[in-house]
Formats: sequence, structure tokens, C-alpha cells
Amino acid sequence: MLRIHGIYEFANRCGYFFNACLDPEEDCTCNNGYNCRHPGVKETYLNPKTGHKVGMCYEWACPFGFDPDEEDFKSPNIDQNGYEEYEEGEFIIVDDEKLFATETMDAITLWQPWATLTVTGEKRIETRSWNTNFRGRVAMHAAKSDHSGILLHIPMGELEYFQKAGVCGMPEPPRGVIVGTIVIIDCRPIEQLYGSRYDTPKERAFGDWSKGRFGWILDAPMLFKTPIPASGKQGFWKWRPQQ
Repeated sequence: MLRIHGIYEFANRCGYFFNACLDPEEDCTCNNGYNCRHPGVKETYLNPKTGHKVGMCYEWACPFGFDPDEEDFKSPNIDQNGYEEYEEGEFIIVDDEKLFATETMDAITLWQPWATLTVTGEKRIETRSWNTNFRGRVAMHAAKSDHSGILLHIPMGELEYFQKAGVCGMPEPPRGVIVGTIVIIDCRPIEQLYGSRYDTPKERAFGDWSKGRFGWILDAPMLFKTPIPASGKQGFWKWRPQQ
């Protein structure tokens, strides 16, 4: 169900929202500190001090929804969410069911830190030994067991990608929780991805690109600001958040 949210209310639920003014790495002022780390944000500001593109948290620049108009506030197909009057620049319309997992949905369990890498948009290819015909949004569950020791055996050149992604050290990525959602848009034999735009040193570091395996192509990551406790299973499984 599509629902109207105040842009500030929505920002406080979104795991990609941050204040660049207070961020020790960016420490720059743009859009009054309403900023976005999502890789698909449509409006960015180039920080001259770091050379990074800082996302701007505008309703029309958000990759998760769209800017409403007066007609949307009268539509029977859109939940007004208690709002009665349209005001330009103050609202965004999103699909709560898809983004915030308000209904039962398929889920998949990954070890950390790989689960977090998918929902932050750092990891676009999930390499598996098995093919899948599933297409659509799934909940990303981080396994409860600790497998971070694997990182100790990763070559330093590859470990640097984990460090840059912020999934090494403290605080450790959460485990035993749903960390967000992701869309599986395709699955191909890994050999078909060799030499493609997905075949990068970073993706090679984050997965097993051995011949005979499969690459699940991921898109539209959604990071939950507050992870939701859950018990995982092997393969795809059904998850319904506690209401």
C-alpha cells in the first residue's frame, strides 16, 4: 500500500539518512544537514574537501518514493497517514510494505559482514553454488553465528574493501537480525559476468567468483535504521515482522 509520509518522519526511519555537518569524515554543510548515503540518490553535492558526492535528502531525489501532488492527497489508493493538506516539498509517497516489511515476505540469510554489504549497496553480486528463479524484494537476514574470523584469512588487498565499507572493527555488524531488504533482479552463471560491469576488484573481494557458481544480481538496497531480531533458515524462507 502506498502511504504518504512527512519527509522528516521518513528520514528518521531510513537507514541511509545522516547529517553531513556532524559527520567526522564529511564535515560539510549542504542541504542543512539532511543527507543521504544511498547509492541511488538522485541529487548530490560534491564535497570539495573530500571529493565525495554527498546525497541530498529531498523527496524528489529519494530512490524509494516520489513527490506527491494535490491529487495524491485525494486518491483512494494512497493511505493519507493522517495528513489532510498538501504542502509542496514536505511529503513523500512510498510503498511501506516493500520498504519496511509490514507484511510477510521472502527472506534469505547471509553471514556478516556480507549481509550488511548487500543492504548498504556495497555488494551488488551475491555469489552462490545454486541457481534461483526468484525475482523481487527479499528481507536480508544476518546469521546469528559469528563468521567474522574469515576476514583474518583474506589478503590485505581485498580486506581494504571491507575496511572502506565500514564493516570491520567496532561496532561489529549486528547478527541475528533483519538488516534491510534488497531486490534480486537476475541470476546468471558466474562465467557470464566475467568482464561485465559487475566484475570489479571490489565485487571479487566480496564473493566467490569460481567457475560453476552463480551470481545473483542485486538492486535497490534498503537499510533498516533499527535492525529487527529474527531467526534465520537455509535457502529462502518466509518472514513476518512482529506487529
